[in-house]
Amino acid sequence: MSTLIYAAQVDTWHHYFQLSFERSLRAVELAIKAADPRSEIASRYWASLAARTLGDMEGLKNQTSVMLEPAERLRDRYWLASAYATVAHSPFFEGDMETARSLNDLGLTQMPLDPRVLLHRVVLEAMVGDQDKTKMYLQRLESVVENSAVSANTPNACLALAGGVVQMVNGGLNRPKAIEGAIAAVLSSDAATPFFSLWAKTGEALLAVGVSDSDAAKIHYDGLKPSAGLLVVTISTDRVLGLLSQCLGELDQAISHFEDAAAFLSQGEIKPEIAWNCYHHAAALIRRNASGDRQKAGRLLDEANALAADMETPPLQEKVASLQANMGSRQTRSLDNPGGLTEREIEVLKLISGGMTDREIGEELFISIKTVGNHVSNILNKTDSSNRTEAATFAARNDIVPDDEPA
Repeated sequence: MSTLIYAAQVDTWHHYFQLSFERSLRAVELAIKAADPRSEIASRYWASLAARTLGDMEGLKNQTSVMLEPAERLRDRYWLASAYATVAHSPFFEGDMETARSLNDLGLTQMPLDPRVLLHRVVLEAMVGDQDKTKMYLQRLESVVENSAVSANTPNACLALAGGVVQMVNGGLNRPKAIEGAIAAVLSSDAATPFFSLWAKTGEALLAVGVSDSDAAKIHYDGLKPSAGLLVVTISTDRVLGLLSQCLGELDQAISHFEDAAAFLSQGEIKPEIAWNCYHHAAALIRRNASGDRQKAGRLLDEANALAADMETPPLQEKVASLQANMGSRQTRSLDNPGGLTEREIEVLKLISGGMTDREIGEELFISIKTVGNHVSNILNKTDSSNRTEAATFAARNDIVPDDEPA
């Protein structure tokens, strides 16, 4: 039995999630027969982690619905905190934030500094829009990291992912260096498991998307692509791949990933992630603006808004409302995006038309010269221009002019 539990743990660390789930279930059966609550709760815990990562919400709920009984019988603080934190995920994925918060509170009562419990609380408070509590729990998680080793451990992995989620929801971080340090601690460690490396890579990718760093986005896309079709605690890797593709201006690719995420998430009816994926999918469709894209985007935004309202998650509701307003108010010129240019590429093209050098464009848009060069290369390819002068001619022909000139 102990061998099965240990094997299931190792399987999870190395991304053999289905095997981990199956071994854990066999260990559960043996633990029940032996009336061994410690082995039962450990087995159910690893089964839950595997099921969650696979997006198997039925498998997760089958474990969380009976997990508290052996944990309460055992009366071990670590396993009680583990059980409450794990059980809280089921109502969270169903969009019941209040029940999820209540269960998380019970976990924090047992272990106020447990990084796993704090990670979920940071995500929950960010989703419901309580910025004060988000900051408080994120700072508590940072303090746990400060008092732990600089390694690929649980605190650093949890902070790495938490920071990325807060960046995505709130659009900024109070202490980005702390998050970057946690990411580096995990990814620079020779002892890092694939499991925690994926958490850190996901957090790092969300940070790159948040600051529109296309150079980093390309690296993170290549690093995350082998992990498509998984749920990193609460975040779909397919959605993150879509966001990275969008950052790179690869809109067809982004939309394909958002469609993959929708298919993956719908199987388990993972409401918070479905809602966010609808929002980002709609944004990509609006930017691409191919035939039928705006109509589909409108339907996706309606779905995102309905889910966000039902879950009472104002940050997403506000983002959806803003995007809906932009759909209705933006002029055809800015929506058409001639040549399939992204919004960032149109910004760069306007500055090229104004005679700016790459360095000047970088200073104007707060991006690196290398990133400017990538944008310029994309612009030349998409506009079939051989040089900047021809690109400027394309801009004039399509009424793309510097913002200080009349259109």
